[in-house]
Amino acid sequence: MDVRRPPAKQRPWKAYAIALFGIYLAGFSAYNLYEWHSTGQLYMHKFSEPHWSSFAREPVNFSFVAAVYVFALLLFGGVPLANLFNWFRRGYKSLRRRK
Repeated sequence: MDVRRPPAKQRPWKAYAIALFGIYLAGFSAYNLYEWHSTGQLYMHKFSEPHWSSFAREPVNFSFVAAVYVFALLLFGGVPLANLFNWFRRGYKSLRRRK
């Protein structure tokens, strides 16, 4: 095995697994943002008691959590999804050199 190649080229299944985990995190964020859009509230966990919160009740916490969800959706959804699309578009290429 050539040690000069990046890990994604040495073991492509790890790159796929990381991308799929990122898409899972993006889906979680998208679901919570959809709940916010449909109800106007976000489900928050405060140390011991989870509760629904709205912008009118807790503007600072609500804005912080909403910003984290939007950032996670853009970061973990856009980049890995674009990478997976690009990998499937190009097709699987063998890592072995032809003799």
